[in-house]
Amino acid sequence: MNKGLKPGIYFNLSNEDYHNDPAISCSGVKQLLDCPKKYWWNSSFNVNKEPLDTKALRMGRLYHGLLLEPEKFEDEFLVLPKGKLVKSYLKERGLEADDVSHLTQIREPDIKDAQQAIKEIQDDPFYKDWFKGGYAEVSIFWEDLETGLMCRCRFDYLNEKFADDYKTTADVADVKRSVAKYGYNLQSAIYLRGLASLIAGDNIFISGDAGQKEWFKSFKENLSGDFKFRFLFQEKTVPYISRSITLANDILEPSTKVFENALNIYLTNFKEYGKEKWGSGYNKIEEITLFDMPSWWGIGLEE
Repeated sequence: MNKGLKPGIYFNLSNEDYHNDPAISCSGVKQLLDCPKKYWWNSSFNVNKEPLDTKALRMGRLYHGLLLEPEKFEDEFLVLPKGKLVKSYLKERGLEADDVSHLTQIREPDIKDAQQAIKEIQDDPFYKDWFKGGYAEVSIFWEDLETGLMCRCRFDYLNEKFADDYKTTADVADVKRSVAKYGYNLQSAIYLRGLASLIAGDNIFISGDAGQKEWFKSFKENLSGDFKFRFLFQEKTVPYISRSITLANDILEPSTKVFENALNIYLTNFKEYGKEKWGSGYNKIEEITLFDMPSWWGIGLEE
């Protein structure tokens, strides 16, 4: 139905190849739950889909690149001097737009802030060993047994005890609200589900070099019930404060049910529309009650 890469673990899969695969991702799950038409519009079914490129996404790639794969920086980023137009910059260097189309464009001032933020993590004794002993940008593809749908997830960093996900934020004191607002509970549940589904298989396909294959063999043999998915949040401004959290089972278990519901929403819409444009999503008239409104709004109404 949504066939792409076969089930397995992929160590060296490019970011582009990962995102172009039709398997259902965490962001896809959130779109399915929000509005199926929104999912279709951003899926491989839509032949007119345009790549999404915003400053927020570019900055996210920058911070992740500096922290997780600094050795690949020059192969993935184009640093533009402050105030310099892209066309004039390329002309000065005798380059064409196609020569750098695969690179993420970043301005020099943004680089400096990101470098300082990452240095704070690297110099912090608490975090200094977090990104060692494993691999960055590890992709997992698996077939959901109940629905037969292919799903995917991509770990920022995977080692034998933790799966780490790095996120920047305006205020680390507000991470609980961020979990609720951005559905990070779903991400944690889906990623752990994907890893468990992969580990459950006997003949696991591994795309990687000899060292990576040997590492995964050891990872599978030594995986214990103490394995955690943890988030590392860091503020984007001085002094770049960091905070890490994990989510308890009383959050993860119902979140897994929500994931299953999203897959069933996919099946329902695919059965009705196939690969053609899915319905409006909000195809009924809804009545909103006081219970549905924010609590602060209700207080104001009573006054």
